[in-house]
Amino acid sequence: MEHKSHCSLIPKNYQHILALEFAVKEINENPQILPNLTLGFHIYDSYDNGQRTYHATMLLLSSMEKLIPNYVCNIQNSVIAVVGGLDAHISLHVATILDIYKIPQLIFGSTPLMNDKTPGLSFYQLVPPEALQHAGMVSLLLHFNWTWVGLLATDSEHGEEIIRNVVPLFSKRGICSSFIEKLPKYSDMDGLDGMYEQGVKLYDLIMGNKANVIVVFGESTTMGTLRWFTYLSESSVVKPKGVAWILNAQIEFASSAFQRNWSTEIIHGALSFTMQSVDLPKFKSFLKKKNPFITKEDGFINLFWQDVFACILPDAVPSDVSEKICNGEENLETLAGPLFEMKMTGHSYSIYNAIHSLAHALHAMSSSKHKRRGLTDRIGGKIHKKDFWQLHNFLRTVSFNNSAGKLVSFDQNGVVSGGFEVINWIVFPNQSFIRAKIGNIDHLSPPEEMLTINNENITWHTWFNQGSKAVGCKWIYKKKVLPNNEVQYKSSGVPKNYQHILALAYAVKEINENPQILPNFTLGFHIYDSYDNAQRTYQATMLLLSATERLVPNYLCNIQNKVIAVIGGLDAEVSLHVATFLDIYKIPQMVPQEELQHKGIISLLLHFNWTWTGILIMDNDQGEKFVETIVPLFFKNGVCVPFIHRFPKATDFTKFEGVLQKGAKIYDVIMNNKANAVVYNGESFAMGNLLWLQYIPNIEEVKSKPKGIVWIMTAQMEFSLIPVQRAWDLKIIDGTLSFTMHSTALPEFRSFAKKQNPFSTNKDTFIRQFWQEAFDCIFPDTTMSDVEENTCNGKENLESLLGTLFQMDMTGHSYSVYNAVHAIAHALHALSSSRDTERSVVDRVGRKIHGQDFWKFHYFLRNGAFNNGAGEPVFFDQNGIVATGFDILNLIAFPNNSFLHMKVGNVDHSAPPDKILTINDEMIKWHSWFNQVIPISVCSKSCYPGFSKKKKEGEQFCCYDCIPCPEGRVSTENDRNECSRCEDKFYPNKKHDFCIPKSISFLTYKEPLGISLACLTHSFSLTTVLVLGAFIRHHDTPIVVANNRDLTYTLLITLLLCFLSALLFIGKPGKFTCLLRQTTFGVVFSVAVSSVLAKTITVVLAFMATKPGSRMRKWVGKKLTNCIIISCSLIQAGICTLWLIFAPPFPDIDMFSVTEEIILQCNEGSVTMFYCVLGYMGFLALISFITAFLARKLPDTFNEAKFITFSMLVFCSVWLSFVPAYLSSKGKYMVAVEIFSILTSGVGLLGCIFFPKCYIIVFRPDLNIREQLMRRKT
Repeated sequence: MEHKSHCSLIPKNYQHILALEFAVKEINENPQILPNLTLGFHIYDSYDNGQRTYHATMLLLSSMEKLIPNYVCNIQNSVIAVVGGLDAHISLHVATILDIYKIPQLIFGSTPLMNDKTPGLSFYQLVPPEALQHAGMVSLLLHFNWTWVGLLATDSEHGEEIIRNVVPLFSKRGICSSFIEKLPKYSDMDGLDGMYEQGVKLYDLIMGNKANVIVVFGESTTMGTLRWFTYLSESSVVKPKGVAWILNAQIEFASSAFQRNWSTEIIHGALSFTMQSVDLPKFKSFLKKKNPFITKEDGFINLFWQDVFACILPDAVPSDVSEKICNGEENLETLAGPLFEMKMTGHSYSIYNAIHSLAHALHAMSSSKHKRRGLTDRIGGKIHKKDFWQLHNFLRTVSFNNSAGKLVSFDQNGVVSGGFEVINWIVFPNQSFIRAKIGNIDHLSPPEEMLTINNENITWHTWFNQGSKAVGCKWIYKKKVLPNNEVQYKSSGVPKNYQHILALAYAVKEINENPQILPNFTLGFHIYDSYDNAQRTYQATMLLLSATERLVPNYLCNIQNKVIAVIGGLDAEVSLHVATFLDIYKIPQMVPQEELQHKGIISLLLHFNWTWTGILIMDNDQGEKFVETIVPLFFKNGVCVPFIHRFPKATDFTKFEGVLQKGAKIYDVIMNNKANAVVYNGESFAMGNLLWLQYIPNIEEVKSKPKGIVWIMTAQMEFSLIPVQRAWDLKIIDGTLSFTMHSTALPEFRSFAKKQNPFSTNKDTFIRQFWQEAFDCIFPDTTMSDVEENTCNGKENLESLLGTLFQMDMTGHSYSVYNAVHAIAHALHALSSSRDTERSVVDRVGRKIHGQDFWKFHYFLRNGAFNNGAGEPVFFDQNGIVATGFDILNLIAFPNNSFLHMKVGNVDHSAPPDKILTINDEMIKWHSWFNQVIPISVCSKSCYPGFSKKKKEGEQFCCYDCIPCPEGRVSTENDRNECSRCEDKFYPNKKHDFCIPKSISFLTYKEPLGISLACLTHSFSLTTVLVLGAFIRHHDTPIVVANNRDLTYTLLITLLLCFLSALLFIGKPGKFTCLLRQTTFGVVFSVAVSSVLAKTITVVLAFMATKPGSRMRKWVGKKLTNCIIISCSLIQAGICTLWLIFAPPFPDIDMFSVTEEIILQCNEGSVTMFYCVLGYMGFLALISFITAFLARKLPDTFNEAKFITFSMLVFCSVWLSFVPAYLSSKGKYMVAVEIFSILTSGVGLLGCIFFPKCYIIVFRPDLNIREQLMRRKT
């Protein structure tokens, strides 16, 4: 027989059964509720199927053996109510039948949405109304301005009904739905290949959509579907991204057993609505007792045990199966959160309240005076079944406080009164997770104020630069002994804590001897041991408040000793137990601050760039609270947490050998991890844990090599050990940095401590035990003849003790005790001296303060301020927290087990947040493993300048690769998240680690290019002047006269101006030159081209006029040419004028076209106008070219058209090539291209039109005669 996984079972739901059993057990054991009546229960499986649900309901109503509707054959077991089901459709199926018999149903899961067809009488909702949850979701989305979200709902009628209600609500508040999709149940997907394709499509839709926020309306099994999405990325073409999931309260962080190794990263950072719940310590104890080898009557535990621990019970193992065998030593506390939790979940807490609601309603029903005779059988005190329908009236009016002290009641609609908590899920690679409460939905607040949320405490998905992933290893350990195993404990005390007693006694002595404080008053004190146990702490507190001999609550038989305040306890848990009673009597208690220490730890980590830091905590509520608070702060400040481990108390190591394996795992994780810095939040005795940790390598099969660790210890810890640890090596804590309460040396306290001796101090009942433990001796009056131990003689010296056992200077905790006593004394002094309360407060006879007035003591304590014996000011803030900071101590350990505390910094409470930390790096002595170099504790090495960080896929944001900066970007510092651009006046160097100032660039007369163009300009201008001079000198010659002398002069002058206009483009651009350069060039060139056009037209008209009878003669003359030149030029002038009026050119700076240069240039103002000028000039040139081309075959005497045709061809070619050359050039080369085009086109006109004529005028004057011209004509 093959053992198969029970995939359909959600192991975590087993807690619902246990919550039911625990509540029933608690009620049956309570004589105050339902005396003489015993509650019982039956559990039926719905199999998530309507038909099976109906069948189970009918069985419940008839008999356990055979289904007989409307008949109950088992009269001993009467069904009074039904609790369930977990999902809405199950509850609806059950209610269909229960409503007929008027049997109430208490729903702890998703609530069926009511309509005309659904029954309503038998529903009692232990979950706040859906409408409140929907309104809370809207408030949450609007709080973060998430107006583009996706919606997922279960593929059921309930899911469709929710969508119909939610979408209009979202739209009304301005929230758009990017998509609305159905989310199949995970059980449907299992074994169905077709569902895989559907899942991939849904995955692609989610990951490919702009919506980063997805609201999920699911049920208890929905979490498995979301975790399944992680493995769809391989079949998807869409890159994965981070999603902020908003989960409704019906979704549990639960999965099937076969999903135990599935990644939970996809839901990291999710925000979830949950039912309000309270931790019940007794429930945790109840769970610890569950074991299939002990609990035989539990029909579910065997299946659950096999699923969660992946083992087979011995009585179910076939002969041919070689799987792991369950042995009963499995521990529920070791299970991953998705499989099981030791704390009550929201659904389990609802079940617990449901059972108690039923019990209180039954109790009220059975106790009702007017129903007593009809309801209760006097013989057995049993309630008749026919009267159970009346239970509804009592259920609707029930109101009680449960064992956690929380009020439970229903409104008129049968809905429990309460709101929702908003939880942030922080998951870790080992499947553990943290529920961080970051807000709540208050059902009593107005709609606009119902949401309360703390943004700073939220940890988002790693895709949003936050995340978590770590690597863990599984090791096999064998039992070994601890060092000095043969030494037995004489006591559980910590000798060093005796200094706290001395500090208290010293402060009281100092005050009583000071006549300036509380004259005629004497302070005294009692010291009680909490034994680190809640019960003993409560008992000690009650003794303190009543009498020293006998416990009588609310009665003080010892009137001589009045309790005015309590100092302590040393650990937070003890302080909390004490405060429970002290708050009733308004007696103040001194407590240290926490928030400042958290800020100091973060500042310290960031100061040394320790962004990869592990966390160790004690395995208690205070440790969990520390993690819930500090981890979000770490993530917010860029510090990643590769691991979080919990240390049992030090005393547990000596009693339970099984803890060795857990300690070995902790050692392995620490030593194998890259993290060289570890934050250790412990309690006063927690130092022994670290010393014990260094002996783990003695355990067999531990492969981890030891390394140096920088331990960062919180102020709650003392450098103290129990006597058995006196010989333990301190090397592992060498170089530790510890936060301690600020303290100052008190020389007189040192003298006070020296005088302490058990042979001379008779009133100190603690000194004898301390003396024996610290000096490892026994007093003569307790020495037995058969015991060979040292005998205490009173000559022992406290100064010779190791620092771990006792210190002569006040520690931080002792200094706090000292200040606490002085604060109490000064407050009492102020109270007794108050003028307006003197008569009512002070008894004139004995000047004693009446006990009933001590509650006023709070006011004076909060407002008191004084200087203590060391001259330091002491006062409290408005929250009752002492206004002081922390010292940072460096522990230097020596081989002889002595150590030195070196103060290397402090955390100033009054400084700005970014300056609270002051530390001297040079004074710190690091662990020898680091060779006195500042330790590195990072996941990835620093990225040097020129590189930026790129997060590694699937790892925390502190783990990254270094990639070179892309072109145009620079990184000037280490560990830049991204490369940045230089300022506009700078550009990156080749290594991209420095910004170089850009050089200023423009075409000048001092560079070769500018000089060359200027020389060409002057050369062409001079040539034009020479040609003009030759034409003027020979103005009466036939060739000059025949070529229209005035038009020739006009063309030559404009060509000269064209050449000279090029000089406007050289030099630093100014306002005047920018206005003139393009417009001058455009107008002058237009005149030149117009002159050429006029010359061409004149040639054509002159030829046509020679024909007999031609009417063209009247057009030949100066009027026509002048008209052509003026009209064509005026059009260009008009364009330029409009240009200057509406978008004139101006000096501009271009910092981006050329990387290394700042280009000074003229901005054309309007590119359109610039190309209009060029276009019009080209239009004139094209007309001239066409006209000249058509006239090229006229007789030679008048034919200037050939030269004009060639000149226009050159002109057009130059300016056609100008456009692409101009657009592809940058900076001063654009200017050079335009100058070159101006010069080239001008030279083309000058050379093609005038050089042939100059040749004749200068070199062939024999051809420049009328006869020669006429001969050529004939």
